Amino acid sequence: MKPKRIIRYSLYLMVLLAVTACASTKLTSVRKDPGYVGGPVQKVFVMVFATKPTVRNMIENEFVKQLRARGTDAVPGYSIVPFDQMLEKETIASKVKDLGVDAVLITRVIGRKGVRIAGPGETWYDHYNMSFRYVQAPAYTTEEDVVLVETDLYETRTEKLIWSAQSETLAMGIDPGRIKDFVKIMVEKLKEDKLIRGSQ
Repeated sequence: MKPKRIIRYSLYLMVLLAVTACASTKLTSVRKDPGYVGGPVQKVFVMVFATKPTVRNMIENEFVKQLRARGTDAVPGYSIVPFDQMLEKETIASKVKDLGVDAVLITRVIGRKGVRIAGPGETWYDHYNMSFRYVQAPAYTTEEDVVLVETDLYETRTEKLIWSAQSETLAMGIDPGRIKDFVKIMVEKLKEDKLIRGSQ
């Protein structure tokens, strides 16, 4: 392959990855309880309902990392509630009480839809979800799985829903970039709505 073409492919791939990272998650609706006057929460218990333990752990860890970076203490759910007990509300409630948290953040998939993403006519390799897909020139369209995600924040003391966000995101799987992008958008919105501290 000619050097100029290699440079062109490399630049295109860098731009494509940057655009994909920025566009992988989109907020569709956000609701904050107007009656909530408790101020920023101090400690959050993070629960992610995923179909695989690995995915759950990665997303919970990213939430904890980003929340702590902004001055809000957080505990990943997997460290307290085993994967096979995630649907046992009584188990979760009793363990949350012992942690001294003042809020519980729950993220779950509420729907799924398929979209087609079109791109320019160059041959390139796309690394996604631990597999390579070959795309042949002169043009391509790829199937990407878009999941509808709901992220809710509950006040522990009252068990009241104080904040809820719905979003559309490209299926995260075990893709660290997409997970980071999704969590960042949720955490930034929580900060904007004054439900967590603003420092970082």
